Amino acid sequence: MKITLSNLLSLLIIISFQACKQGTTGSETSSVRSDITVAEAKNLLGNNDYVFLDVRTPSEISQGKIENAIEINYRADNFADKIAALDKSKKYVVYCRSGGRSAKTCDLLEGQNFSTVHNMLGGYSSWNN
Repeated sequence: MKITLSNLLSLLIIISFQACKQGTTGSETSSVRSDITVAEAKNLLGNNDYVFLDVRTPSEISQGKIENAIEINYRADNFADKIAALDKSKKYVVYCRSGGRSAKTCDLLEGQNFSTVHNMLGGYSSWNN
């Protein structure tokens, strides 16, 4: 097989394009947000680098909560203001009852450039199981 300069140049362009494409895909999937299991969240409990954020209602919290978690009611009128006031450099584990509100909260935190955000899958209802 005879390799010409134009074939070699075309090959280099294709390789470069694929490398750029992979780099873009990688940066899109490497986010500050990730979903974690209850077991993974329990491993982070007591680690001073992480803040647990409970976004359930006060009546839900009255039935139990994760020790030292910050409480911000997802349904409160001032929810967005309270989220915006949090320290963006901290790492957060966010949970609600089952995972829906916490996932939406994680989207909000990520959109506000928080450094690390984890959504606890299954929520508090899975914490003691």
